[in-house]
Amino acid sequence: MTDSQTSYLASIGAQHLGEIEYETSVEISDDPADAIATFVADHGIEGLAMGTRTGRGRLSSAVFGSVSETVIRRTNVPVLVVKRGGAGSE
Repeated sequence: MTDSQTSYLASIGAQHLGEIEYETSVEISDDPADAIATFVADHGIEGLAMGTRTGRGRLSSAVFGSVSETVIRRTNVPVLVVKRGGAGSE
């Protein structure tokens, strides 16, 4: 993870999570949903917050897939998905 990625994630965490304890990680993968689900399982993660860029509808997600949807199905932890432009966004 580069210093700029670490700084960006820390600023987002501080802005939206306040005093809640959290961990950030950046990994490059051809299958991001699998990488996230594996990370959750390997590190004993108890909950996950994810942002989504597109906010696609059900039909579009069914046709093209959705990382958030796949992570929800592949993990056994609570997953909070926040649509870009939602409450508290700039």
